[in-house]
Amino acid sequence: MVENKYLQIEYPTPHAKQQAILDCTKKRVVIVTGRRAGKTTLAMIKAVKVASEGGKVIYGTPQSKQLKVFFDATCDVLRPAIQSGFINRHGTTNTLTWKDGGSIVCQTAHEPDSFRGDYADLLILDEYAYMNPDIWERVGQPMLIDTNGTCWFISSPKPMNHFYSLYLMAENNEDGNWAVFNFSTLDNPHMPREAIDKMTTGMTVENHKQEILGEFVKGEGQVFKLFKKDFVDMENEQDHRGHRIVAGLDWGSVHDYTALSCGCGTCAKELMLYRFKGDYPAQLVEIRRIISLFDWREVELLAEQNAMGLPNIQQLRKDGVSVRGFNTTSASKAGIVQGLKLCFEQRSWQWLKDDIAFRELEAYESKTSQYLGTTSYSAPYGLHDDTVMARMLMLHQSIMGKLVFA
Repeated sequence: MVENKYLQIEYPTPHAKQQAILDCTKKRVVIVTGRRAGKTTLAMIKAVKVASEGGKVIYGTPQSKQLKVFFDATCDVLRPAIQSGFINRHGTTNTLTWKDGGSIVCQTAHEPDSFRGDYADLLILDEYAYMNPDIWERVGQPMLIDTNGTCWFISSPKPMNHFYSLYLMAENNEDGNWAVFNFSTLDNPHMPREAIDKMTTGMTVENHKQEILGEFVKGEGQVFKLFKKDFVDMENEQDHRGHRIVAGLDWGSVHDYTALSCGCGTCAKELMLYRFKGDYPAQLVEIRRIISLFDWREVELLAEQNAMGLPNIQQLRKDGVSVRGFNTTSASKAGIVQGLKLCFEQRSWQWLKDDIAFRELEAYESKTSQYLGTTSYSAPYGLHDDTVMARMLMLHQSIMGKLVFA
């Protein structure tokens, strides 16, 4: 319920998951929902609250049908205020305007050029997975600059596209401005179980996960087939003394992490996985520290040598570390990607449990150029693949056979 000196607005009581999201104060909120979980009601309650406090709300959705559902639901809740004249309803522009300054503007938002606005205190992007991602990057962000406004990204989880990338980025964000919520159809107490059972009749397992549980399923571009049983807890590296120890090193840039994966080529097990940032002298100290946990003279380290990699490799060699450079090109990268892909499919190695690294593997994607027919591999825009690259290099070193370093 919203109250001010002019009117009292009553809306449906939020269920527990909806209330948790409404209580969130983060500026960027990613909400993954199952079908009929209550996302339209959630968005409507939030929009009415902000507008009733004098704020400007812009609601965007890719389909005019969904826009009508939201606008009609909002008008139903606000009907007494609309009839009293305190709120003006503009049906042709799908806009609601409060006498004391608040407003809700509803627009279709499939492509950036069709979705424009001067500013917003709250931007709601409903079914963001089905929008062009430029909606946020080119149009949405500028709307919030002057007001330091809030954006909600709400969607059912279309197979691992830009919405999944945003979800991962939000989960891994370190600046404290992002929050992630999941709620399924089963979390909606107003949805009868019999109706849910009827809805799911004939659904595939993948569709049930996506449409009911609100979980992401594999997309066409996903590279690796992963089995969670192949990811295990860390072992004591001293148990592998005398074994063949291999390592892969991917250098970070300004926005990336440096990642180091160490494994036992004898036992086909990953033993260590590290991610770290800092200036390169500090990183070299950390790399030497990790390598020294083994008999460092015997560790076979394969490190990316592109860009700053080569001078760092040269410094490691001066420090006595046996390291070989790997020149990353489209062709050489495709080779090590296929090596790791085959390894996962054959389940020939065990890998360390690490949530961030597992998500990087899940998100890692291939893209084929429609003009050249060539395939490239990388993390989706805005995400990292540092641990993926380190693991690929470590595995590649194990396959190449023991190297003799000068």
